[in-house]
Amino acid sequence: RADLIHFALTPQRFTCHPSFPKMSHALRSFASSTALVSQSITSHAQTKITVPIIQACSSLLTSTSTSSQSHYSTTPSVHSRRAAREAKQAEYDAYMKRMMEKQTSDDQISENSTKDEKEQKQVEEKAQNDRDQIRKELLSEAGEMTKSLYRTCLRSIKIIRPGNENDEADFSAREEAQRKEMDEMDLSSSSISFSYTPPVDRENELQSRAEYYRRWMREEFNQESDCLEANPWMEEHVERYLYFIKGGEEKRCWILNDYKFEDTHSDAFDYERVDRFEERAMGLVQGFYKERGWILDKERGLSHGGDDDDDFFSDDEDEEERKR
Repeated sequence: RADLIHFALTPQRFTCHPSFPKMSHALRSFASSTALVSQSITSHAQTKITVPIIQACSSLLTSTSTSSQSHYSTTPSVHSRRAAREAKQAEYDAYMKRMMEKQTSDDQISENSTKDEKEQKQVEEKAQNDRDQIRKELLSEAGEMTKSLYRTCLRSIKIIRPGNENDEADFSAREEAQRKEMDEMDLSSSSISFSYTPPVDRENELQSRAEYYRRWMREEFNQESDCLEANPWMEEHVERYLYFIKGGEEKRCWILNDYKFEDTHSDAFDYERVDRFEERAMGLVQGFYKERGWILDKERGLSHGGDDDDDFFSDDEDEEERKR
Protein backbone atom coordinates (compact mmCIF):
# COMPACT_ATOMS: atom_id res chain seq x y z
CA ARG A 1 0.00 0.00 0.00
CA ALA A 2 2.86 2.31 0.63
CA ASP A 3 3.92 1.74 -2.96
CA LEU A 4 0.44 2.45 -4.17
CA ILE A 5 0.29 5.62 -2.16
CA HIS A 6 3.69 6.68 -3.53
CA PHE A 7 2.48 5.78 -7.01
CA ALA A 8 -0.63 7.86 -6.47
CA LEU A 9 1.34 10.86 -5.32
CA THR A 10 3.92 10.73 -8.15
CA PRO A 11 2.12 9.14 -11.09
CA GLN A 12 4.27 10.85 -13.73
CA ARG A 13 7.29 8.76 -12.75
CA PHE A 14 5.50 5.46 -13.33
CA THR A 15 3.49 5.98 -16.48
CA CYS A 16 6.30 4.48 -18.52
CA HIS A 17 7.42 1.93 -15.91
CA PRO A 18 7.26 -1.74 -17.02
CA SER A 19 4.98 -2.57 -14.09
CA PHE A 20 2.64 0.28 -14.88
CA PRO A 21 -0.27 -1.91 -16.07
CA LYS A 22 -0.14 -4.12 -12.98
CA MET A 23 0.07 -1.14 -10.66
CA SER A 24 -2.90 0.46 -12.38
CA HIS A 25 -4.95 -2.69 -11.79
CA ALA A 26 -3.88 -2.80 -8.14
CA LEU A 27 -4.72 0.87 -7.79
CA ARG A 28 -8.23 0.21 -9.04
CA SER A 29 -8.66 -2.60 -6.46
CA PHE A 30 -7.24 -0.40 -3.75
CA ALA A 31 -9.65 2.40 -4.61
CA SER A 32 -12.62 0.01 -4.47
CA SER A 33 -11.61 -1.29 -1.05
CA THR A 34 -11.04 2.19 0.28
CA ALA A 35 -14.54 3.17 -0.78
CA LEU A 36 -16.01 0.56 1.63
CA VAL A 37 -14.11 1.92 4.58
CA SER A 38 -14.29 5.57 3.65
CA GLN A 39 -16.44 6.50 6.58
CA SER A 40 -14.18 4.84 9.15
CA ILE A 41 -11.19 6.43 7.56
CA THR A 42 -12.91 9.82 7.65
CA SER A 43 -13.17 9.61 11.39
CA HIS A 44 -9.61 8.45 11.77
CA ALA A 45 -7.02 10.78 13.10
CA GLN A 46 -5.15 10.75 9.81
CA THR A 47 -8.12 11.94 7.82
CA LYS A 48 -6.28 15.01 6.68
CA ILE A 49 -3.66 12.83 5.07
CA THR A 50 -5.77 9.96 3.73
CA VAL A 51 -8.48 11.97 2.03
CA PRO A 52 -6.11 13.73 -0.30
CA ILE A 53 -4.61 10.33 -1.12
CA ILE A 54 -8.00 8.87 -1.92
CA GLN A 55 -8.91 11.89 -4.03
CA ALA A 56 -5.61 11.63 -5.85
CA CYS A 57 -6.23 7.93 -6.46
CA SER A 58 -9.70 8.68 -7.80
CA SER A 59 -8.40 11.33 -10.17
CA LEU A 60 -5.55 9.05 -11.19
CA LEU A 61 -7.89 6.21 -12.11
CA THR A 62 -9.34 8.27 -14.89
CA SER A 63 -5.96 9.45 -16.15
CA THR A 64 -4.37 5.97 -15.86
CA SER A 65 -7.11 4.41 -17.88
CA THR A 66 -6.57 6.92 -20.68
CA SER A 67 -2.77 6.81 -20.32
CA SER A 68 -2.77 3.01 -20.37
CA GLN A 69 -4.83 2.93 -23.54
CA SER A 70 -2.61 5.61 -25.07
CA HIS A 71 0.51 3.71 -24.02
CA TYR A 72 -0.61 0.47 -25.60
CA SER A 73 -1.85 2.23 -28.71
CA THR A 74 1.51 3.94 -29.37
CA THR A 75 3.94 1.29 -28.09
CA PRO A 76 4.43 -1.58 -30.60
CA SER A 77 3.67 -5.04 -29.37
CA VAL A 78 6.15 -7.89 -29.55
CA HIS A 79 4.56 -9.13 -32.77
CA SER A 80 4.61 -5.65 -34.28
CA ARG A 81 8.29 -5.21 -33.49
CA ARG A 82 9.03 -8.67 -34.89
CA ALA A 83 7.07 -7.83 -38.01
CA ALA A 84 8.99 -4.55 -38.36
CA ARG A 85 12.31 -6.36 -37.98
CA GLU A 86 11.25 -8.95 -40.52
CA ALA A 87 10.16 -6.19 -42.90
CA LYS A 88 13.49 -4.42 -42.53
CA GLN A 89 15.34 -7.71 -42.96
CA ALA A 90 13.30 -8.47 -46.08
CA GLU A 91 14.03 -5.00 -47.42
CA TYR A 92 17.75 -5.47 -46.71
CA ASP A 93 17.72 -8.91 -48.34
CA ALA A 94 15.98 -7.48 -51.39
CA TYR A 95 18.55 -4.68 -51.57
CA MET A 96 21.45 -7.12 -51.30
CA LYS A 97 19.86 -9.32 -53.94
CA ARG A 98 19.57 -6.36 -56.30
CA MET A 99 23.19 -5.45 -55.65
CA MET A 100 24.33 -9.01 -56.28
CA GLU A 101 22.31 -9.15 -59.49
CA LYS A 102 23.78 -5.81 -60.61
CA GLN A 103 27.31 -6.99 -59.77
CA THR A 104 26.69 -10.23 -61.65
CA SER A 105 25.34 -8.26 -64.60
CA ASP A 106 28.35 -5.93 -64.56
CA ASP A 107 30.73 -8.88 -64.35
CA GLN A 108 28.95 -10.53 -67.26
CA ILE A 109 29.14 -7.34 -69.32
CA SER A 110 32.82 -6.94 -68.48
CA GLU A 111 33.47 -10.58 -69.34
CA ASN A 112 31.59 -10.22 -72.64
CA SER A 113 33.48 -7.01 -73.42
CA THR A 114 36.80 -8.70 -72.66
CA LYS A 115 35.77 -11.66 -74.78
CA ASP A 116 34.74 -9.38 -77.65
CA GLU A 117 38.01 -7.47 -77.43
CA LYS A 118 39.95 -10.72 -77.43
CA GLU A 119 38.02 -12.00 -80.43
CA GLN A 120 38.49 -8.68 -82.23
CA LYS A 121 42.20 -8.81 -81.51
CA GLN A 122 42.38 -12.37 -82.83
CA VAL A 123 40.54 -11.31 -85.99
CA GLU A 124 42.92 -8.38 -86.49
CA GLU A 125 45.96 -10.58 -85.90
CA LYS A 126 44.66 -13.15 -88.38
CA ALA A 127 44.00 -10.43 -90.95
CA GLN A 128 47.50 -9.04 -90.40
CA ASN A 129 49.05 -12.49 -90.75
CA ASP A 130 47.10 -13.06 -93.95
CA ARG A 131 48.27 -9.71 -95.33
CA ASP A 132 51.87 -10.49 -94.41
CA GLN A 133 51.64 -13.84 -96.15
CA ILE A 134 50.14 -12.31 -99.29
CA ARG A 135 52.72 -9.53 -99.23
CA LYS A 136 55.50 -12.10 -98.91
CA GLU A 137 54.18 -13.99 -101.93
CA LEU A 138 53.83 -10.78 -103.94
CA LEU A 139 57.35 -9.70 -103.04
CA SER A 140 58.66 -13.01 -104.33
CA GLU A 141 56.63 -12.57 -107.51
CA ALA A 142 57.88 -8.99 -107.98
CA GLY A 143 61.46 -10.15 -107.47
CA GLU A 144 61.13 -12.78 -110.16
CA MET A 145 59.56 -10.33 -112.63
CA THR A 146 62.25 -7.74 -111.92
CA LYS A 147 65.05 -10.25 -112.41
CA SER A 148 63.46 -11.40 -115.63
CA LEU A 149 63.31 -7.85 -116.96
CA TYR A 150 66.90 -7.22 -115.84
CA ARG A 151 68.17 -10.27 -117.73
CA THR A 152 66.19 -9.24 -120.80
CA CYS A 153 67.72 -5.77 -120.69
CA LEU A 154 71.23 -7.23 -120.46
CA ARG A 155 70.54 -9.45 -123.46
CA SER A 156 69.22 -6.44 -125.38
CA ILE A 157 72.42 -4.51 -124.63
CA LYS A 158 74.42 -7.44 -125.96
CA ILE A 159 72.34 -7.26 -129.12
CA ILE A 160 73.19 -3.61 -129.80
CA ARG A 161 76.84 -3.97 -128.75
CA PRO A 162 78.31 -5.15 -132.12
CA GLY A 163 76.19 -2.76 -134.17
CA ASN A 164 74.18 -3.43 -137.32
CA GLU A 165 73.79 -2.25 -140.86
CA ASN A 166 72.15 0.94 -139.74
CA ASP A 167 75.17 1.77 -137.58
CA GLU A 168 77.54 0.99 -140.45
CA ALA A 169 75.57 3.26 -142.76
CA ASP A 170 75.77 6.03 -140.20
CA PHE A 171 79.51 5.55 -139.77
CA SER A 172 80.06 5.53 -143.55
CA ALA A 173 78.01 8.71 -143.99
CA ARG A 174 80.00 10.52 -141.37
CA GLU A 175 83.34 9.36 -142.82
CA GLU A 176 82.30 10.55 -146.28
CA ALA A 177 81.31 13.92 -144.85
CA GLN A 178 84.69 14.26 -143.20
CA ARG A 179 86.54 13.37 -146.44
CA LYS A 180 84.61 15.94 -148.41
CA GLU A 181 85.39 18.51 -145.79
CA MET A 182 89.11 17.74 -146.07
CA ASP A 183 89.02 17.83 -149.86
CA GLU A 184 87.33 21.19 -149.93
CA MET A 185 89.85 22.68 -147.53
CA ASP A 186 92.16 25.16 -149.32
CA LEU A 187 95.59 24.72 -147.79
CA SER A 188 96.99 27.70 -149.79
CA SER A 189 94.60 30.08 -148.15
CA SER A 190 95.86 32.15 -145.28
CA SER A 191 92.70 31.47 -143.30
CA ILE A 192 92.40 27.77 -142.71
CA SER A 193 89.38 26.41 -140.82
CA PHE A 194 89.53 23.10 -139.06
CA SER A 195 86.69 20.76 -138.26
CA TYR A 196 86.38 19.75 -134.61
CA THR A 197 84.32 16.67 -135.41
CA PRO A 198 86.25 13.66 -134.13
CA PRO A 199 87.10 10.99 -136.66
CA VAL A 200 84.86 7.96 -136.82
CA ASP A 201 85.90 5.18 -134.44
CA ARG A 202 83.45 2.32 -134.86
CA GLU A 203 84.66 0.10 -132.03
CA ASN A 204 84.91 2.91 -129.52
CA GLU A 205 81.47 4.31 -130.30
CA LEU A 206 79.76 0.93 -130.20
CA GLN A 207 81.45 0.09 -126.90
CA SER A 208 80.56 3.47 -125.42
CA ARG A 209 76.94 3.11 -126.45
CA ALA A 210 76.62 -0.30 -124.85
CA GLU A 211 78.27 0.89 -121.63
CA TYR A 212 76.01 3.93 -121.48
CA TYR A 213 72.82 1.86 -121.59
CA ARG A 214 74.24 -0.66 -119.15
CA ARG A 215 74.98 2.07 -116.59
CA TRP A 216 71.63 3.72 -117.19
CA MET A 217 69.82 0.39 -116.73
CA ARG A 218 71.59 -0.32 -113.42
CA GLU A 219 70.76 3.15 -112.12
CA GLU A 220 67.11 2.67 -112.96
CA PHE A 221 66.92 -0.70 -111.22
CA ASN A 222 68.80 0.52 -108.16
CA GLN A 223 66.67 3.63 -107.91
CA GLU A 224 63.42 1.66 -107.80
CA SER A 225 64.69 -1.28 -105.76
CA ASP A 226 63.10 0.01 -102.52
CA CYS A 227 59.63 0.81 -103.87
CA LEU A 228 58.08 -2.28 -102.20
CA GLU A 229 60.04 -2.30 -98.94
CA ALA A 230 57.32 -0.48 -96.96
CA ASN A 231 54.95 -2.45 -94.74
CA PRO A 232 52.05 -2.11 -95.12
CA TRP A 233 51.94 -1.22 -98.79
CA MET A 234 50.29 2.00 -99.82
CA GLU A 235 48.70 2.64 -103.17
CA GLU A 236 51.63 4.72 -104.41
CA HIS A 237 54.10 1.92 -103.63
CA VAL A 238 52.34 -0.53 -105.94
CA GLU A 239 51.82 2.07 -108.66
CA ARG A 240 55.47 3.06 -108.49
CA TYR A 241 56.59 -0.53 -109.05
CA LEU A 242 54.12 -1.09 -111.88
CA TYR A 243 55.29 2.10 -113.58
CA PHE A 244 58.89 0.93 -113.25
CA ILE A 245 58.34 -2.60 -114.55
CA LYS A 246 56.05 -1.62 -117.43
CA GLY A 247 58.03 1.48 -118.31
CA GLY A 248 61.27 -0.49 -118.29
CA GLU A 249 59.97 -2.94 -120.84
CA GLU A 250 58.54 -0.14 -122.97
CA LYS A 251 61.87 1.74 -123.06
CA ARG A 252 63.81 -1.43 -123.83
CA CYS A 253 61.63 -2.05 -126.86
CA TRP A 254 61.92 1.59 -127.91
CA ILE A 255 65.75 1.56 -127.85
CA LEU A 256 65.99 -1.57 -130.01
CA ASN A 257 63.49 -0.16 -132.47
CA ASP A 258 65.23 3.22 -132.58
CA TYR A 259 68.58 1.63 -133.53
CA LYS A 260 66.88 -0.68 -136.02
CA PHE A 261 67.59 -3.90 -134.12
CA GLU A 262 65.32 -6.91 -134.17
CA ASP A 263 63.82 -7.64 -130.76
CA THR A 264 64.43 -11.34 -130.24
CA HIS A 265 63.10 -11.20 -126.66
CA SER A 266 59.76 -9.57 -127.30
CA ASP A 267 57.93 -12.48 -125.71
CA ALA A 268 60.05 -12.51 -122.53
CA PHE A 269 57.90 -9.96 -120.77
CA ASP A 270 54.66 -11.52 -119.47
CA TYR A 271 52.01 -8.80 -119.40
CA GLU A 272 49.37 -11.16 -118.03
CA ARG A 273 51.65 -12.01 -115.13
CA VAL A 274 52.05 -8.31 -114.37
CA ASP A 275 48.28 -7.82 -114.53
CA ARG A 276 47.74 -10.66 -112.04
CA PHE A 277 50.32 -9.11 -109.76
CA GLU A 278 48.61 -5.74 -110.00
CA GLU A 279 45.21 -7.24 -109.20
CA ARG A 280 46.47 -9.04 -106.09
CA ALA A 281 48.59 -6.15 -104.90
CA MET A 282 45.81 -3.58 -105.28
CA GLY A 283 43.40 -5.98 -103.57
CA LEU A 284 45.80 -6.16 -100.64
CA VAL A 285 46.06 -2.38 -100.49
CA GLN A 286 42.31 -1.94 -100.85
CA GLY A 287 41.65 -4.31 -97.93
CA PHE A 288 44.10 -2.39 -95.77
CA TYR A 289 42.50 0.94 -96.74
CA LYS A 290 39.00 -0.40 -96.06
CA GLU A 291 39.90 -1.42 -92.50
CA ARG A 292 40.95 2.16 -91.79
CA GLY A 293 38.18 3.85 -93.73
CA TRP A 294 40.52 5.30 -96.37
CA ILE A 295 39.76 5.96 -100.02
CA LEU A 296 42.04 4.85 -102.84
CA ASP A 297 43.73 7.68 -104.69
CA LYS A 298 42.67 6.04 -107.93
CA GLU A 299 39.04 6.53 -106.92
CA ARG A 300 39.75 10.23 -106.38
CA GLY A 301 41.45 10.59 -109.77
CA LEU A 302 44.99 10.85 -108.42
CA SER A 303 48.04 8.92 -109.59
CA HIS A 304 51.44 8.22 -108.04
CA GLY A 305 52.89 6.00 -110.74
CA GLY A 306 55.19 8.45 -112.46
CA ASP A 307 55.38 11.15 -115.07
CA ASP A 308 53.08 10.08 -117.88
CA ASP A 309 54.60 12.80 -120.06
CA ASP A 310 58.08 11.28 -119.90
CA ASP A 311 59.66 12.45 -123.15
CA PHE A 312 63.15 11.00 -122.63
CA PHE A 313 62.54 8.67 -125.55
CA SER A 314 60.18 10.92 -127.46
CA ASP A 315 60.32 10.73 -131.25
CA ASP A 316 60.23 14.51 -131.37
CA GLU A 317 63.82 14.72 -130.11
CA ASP A 318 66.49 15.57 -132.52
CA GLU A 319 68.05 12.27 -133.52
CA GLU A 320 71.53 13.59 -134.04
CA GLU A 321 71.57 15.40 -130.71
CA ARG A 322 70.41 12.26 -128.91
CA LYS A 323 73.11 10.13 -130.52
CA ARG A 324 75.85 12.60 -129.60
